[in-house]
Amino acid sequence: GPGPLGQLRLAVFVNTALFLVIGATVTLLVARNLTTPIKAIIAGLKRIAVGSIDHPVQVTSNDALRSTGDIINELMAGLRERDHLRDALALADEVQRNLLPTEAPCVAGLDIAGSCIYCEQTGGDYYDFIHDGPSDTGRVGIIVGDVADHGIASALLMTTGRALLRQRTALKGELHTIVSDVNRELAADLDASGRFMTLFYGHIDRPANTISWVNAGHDPALLYTPRKDRFTSLGGRHLPLGAFADSRYRTDTCTMTEGQILLVGTDGIWEAVNAQGEMYGKERFKTVVRRHHQATAREIADSVMASLKAFCRAVAPADDITLVVAKAVAHTRVERTPAPSPDDPKRRFSE
Repeated sequence: GPGPLGQLRLAVFVNTALFLVIGATVTLLVARNLTTPIKAIIAGLKRIAVGSIDHPVQVTSNDALRSTGDIINELMAGLRERDHLRDALALADEVQRNLLPTEAPCVAGLDIAGSCIYCEQTGGDYYDFIHDGPSDTGRVGIIVGDVADHGIASALLMTTGRALLRQRTALKGELHTIVSDVNRELAADLDASGRFMTLFYGHIDRPANTISWVNAGHDPALLYTPRKDRFTSLGGRHLPLGAFADSRYRTDTCTMTEGQILLVGTDGIWEAVNAQGEMYGKERFKTVVRRHHQATAREIADSVMASLKAFCRAVAPADDITLVVAKAVAHTRVERTPAPSPDDPKRRFSE
């Protein structure tokens, strides 16, 4: 038989072979347990990269890899929720933009234009035109509203305010009575929520050369007289709509003759800031109006928006921006001017 040295060699060989077999087996098992979940995780990440987030990652191991798979599945669920919210916001944006006028009213003796830019997909700014009889009568109502803050909540309040105003103006009545009635209904809906809506409601009567208005906490409208190079503020010391149900409002009146320009905006214009933190302000706004006062209402509105965009440059607007321009012209029929469509770059602040 083999000597002690031979027996030692055989024992070493057998043990080495045994250890190699066991090591290979363990390595295969570990590799399989690691490779399968890692492949599943990689496949899940690739699906996310191409936008496929409906199939969860299946990881059956009970270690950190399973936790990683669970995190990826939670990520997919969050992305699905985000997509649903994005679709809902897109629908809300479409509905809200359809509530804005698609074209300026054709009113004898007036050239009118309006623009509205939301800083988010939905906003709290609103403008509308209320027809007062046939277009050749030369009478029209102009409404500009601004709900505090912006976003979905403000959009819902704006939509409610618009519906109440449309319904109440159809019944006729003095401006202050209409605004008081709308305020009472809106205050009941808000029920001390702290939300409110500022409003400028003006009525232009070209045959009488007058403009009457109610200002409910809104920034004063401006009436520019080129002949005297003078801006007149059409303000009011009344509370915004929805603040208190028993608020009372007053109708103010002044003359508006050929050549004068009514400008009704929201504070998103004057309070816009550039990269240096400087505000656009009303003086820049007035300078643009002076420079372009002989242009059409549409061109004046577009010039203001272009000036504002150039001033802010890369800084996105922090608030909604709305402007209505009404220019008193000769008592002739004015061609209807379309408002910028939602896809028109004039309706977008930065593109």
